[in-house]
Amino acid sequence: MKLLNSLLIAITIWIIIPSTVFAQPADSPWPVFNGNNRHTGLSQYEIGTDRKELLWSYKTDLSVESSPVIGTDGTIYIGSHDGYLYALNPSGTLKWKFEVAKPVYDERWNVSKAIMATPAIDKNGTVYINGSSNYLHAIGSDGKEKWRFFTKWGNDFWNGPTIGNDGTIYIGTARNDGNTGNPSGLYAISPDGKEKWHYPEPSGVTVVPAVGSDGTIYFGAAETSTNRGRIIALTPDGKKKWQYDMEQWLEGSASIGPDGTIYSGSKEGNVYAVNPDGKEKWRFKTGSGISATPSIGPDGRIYIGSWDGNLYALNPKNGKELWRFDVKPGRDQKLFEGYPGKEVISSSVTISKDGVLVFADVFDTVYGIDTKGKELWRWKSESGSGFVSSPSVSKDGTIYIGDEGGYFYALGNKKVTKPLIIAIPYLFIIVSALISAGIIYAIYRRIKKDNESEKKKLNMKILLIILLTTLVIIAIAGTLIFLFYPFKQDSETKDSRPKPIEKVETVRIPGPVDIWVREFGETGRSCLGEVCGALKDTCVRWNKNKDNCYEMIKTSPASSDRYKIYCNMVIVNQDSKKVANVSLNLNYTTADGIRHLVQKESYKIEPGDGKSLLWTYDVSENDVGKCGYSDILMTEDNN
Repeated sequence: MKLLNSLLIAITIWIIIPSTVFAQPADSPWPVFNGNNRHTGLSQYEIGTDRKELLWSYKTDLSVESSPVIGTDGTIYIGSHDGYLYALNPSGTLKWKFEVAKPVYDERWNVSKAIMATPAIDKNGTVYINGSSNYLHAIGSDGKEKWRFFTKWGNDFWNGPTIGNDGTIYIGTARNDGNTGNPSGLYAISPDGKEKWHYPEPSGVTVVPAVGSDGTIYFGAAETSTNRGRIIALTPDGKKKWQYDMEQWLEGSASIGPDGTIYSGSKEGNVYAVNPDGKEKWRFKTGSGISATPSIGPDGRIYIGSWDGNLYALNPKNGKELWRFDVKPGRDQKLFEGYPGKEVISSSVTISKDGVLVFADVFDTVYGIDTKGKELWRWKSESGSGFVSSPSVSKDGTIYIGDEGGYFYALGNKKVTKPLIIAIPYLFIIVSALISAGIIYAIYRRIKKDNESEKKKLNMKILLIILLTTLVIIAIAGTLIFLFYPFKQDSETKDSRPKPIEKVETVRIPGPVDIWVREFGETGRSCLGEVCGALKDTCVRWNKNKDNCYEMIKTSPASSDRYKIYCNMVIVNQDSKKVANVSLNLNYTTADGIRHLVQKESYKIEPGDGKSLLWTYDVSENDVGKCGYSDILMTEDNN
């Protein structure tokens, strides 16, 4: 009786206690940014070392800078700069979408932005996301809003929500202009949308907070007067523990190792290791800036990409470089020279259970490499837009990632389903064997009862006929199996080229090798005077509508009344076996319709590889036209 009463009391308490008490991060494959609230990038699932293919894609209306998270039922959640939070089924179909915000135009980059944050999912299935609405939104798994909490948003802040082990939601704000809403800093919010505490930080919070095993919260900020970054550590009740200053500000979050060491990169290109007491352990210098979050392997190794195009593996004890993987070999180096800020790798690394490191670059490529730095596979999209989003991994090993063209991809191994005809021979064999066995047994019983020699001979003839008939049936079934059963399953299909997505501007070059061309057109201009500011300033972000340019880099000179037009295109050999020789003319067609030959090019392109071509042309400001190519010829290389 006492046991029954105790059980009833326990059940009553369980029913009465609000479910939000148990609202820690979802027990799902990828509930928050970089996999968990320590941001280690570790997945508990295997993806395999074989080559990945495009399983499906989904198109949003603007770029995807947000990284995907995955719910307990396999639903994928992703934000887009079109202002919507998307919930997608594992099959790639839309489950629902919720409008978080309206896109806001950014003149500096000539783009519109709405959601830069990665969603976070709690154990109740509630999804948290913030955007240009200046609110943190709590969305139920049914796509309906539960509540919203004011958080100042900025289009150069990558702040987003994370969830503590007790269910508290932590999120930072952008710098506040002093006229609207709550003050800047870090907020701790209960699962019902009420503020628990606030830590003031006038410069705003630039990244997603990380939470240590002891409940310590780590977040990044930047001093506006000096542009120096800092990591701030807070107790679970919002009291400051310490502050660690960096040379420049953070664009990527901190991650926390198994021993409590905090790892972070910053824009000057250093990777920092900070002890749990706030003292520096070591630092490592890369060749350029860092906006990725460090990922931490099971053995403690640190993996992080840099704008210099290298993925680095570092020793956690002393910060020494173990190896680096360079994404630039085989590509035209001029392309890297002209790219804004050379931010080649901004994606963080996802580490699968079987030791595959997955990351992406801004030149449309997703990589899989092993823990020794050896490339296992690469997959290149056809959208012509780079990756800033970081990948996530589902239970079945599917990789999800979005690109700046607004596409969201699922990569994995295509499952080959056997045709129905393959099952028929098996069924035929089984039924024939059962019938034959039954007849043989019946004849055997009859022979045993009847000793007359003639009948025995007759029955033996019947037995032989049945056996021969059975053998014929089995032979026919075996032939059918041999003809239709795919005995050898390659890791890629016969046509491994990802199919064009909707209306992608690609052209197939006829010939014996599967060569595709994508023309990007104009990627930048150089100018001077009132338009671009100073001699040798190259506009790598050009606002054609307002006749102005942003994000300039110092390169080649130009006169005040002329432009140097930067053109770019890509040639890809999608064939898995054949080598191609490609020759073509790179042109520029001026406003008067005349096509001018800039240069002739010839390339040998290996299977599965590509070539990025960059050329320039000087024109007067009244004669700006269009980049193009012509007379392309492709032959198979049999050498």
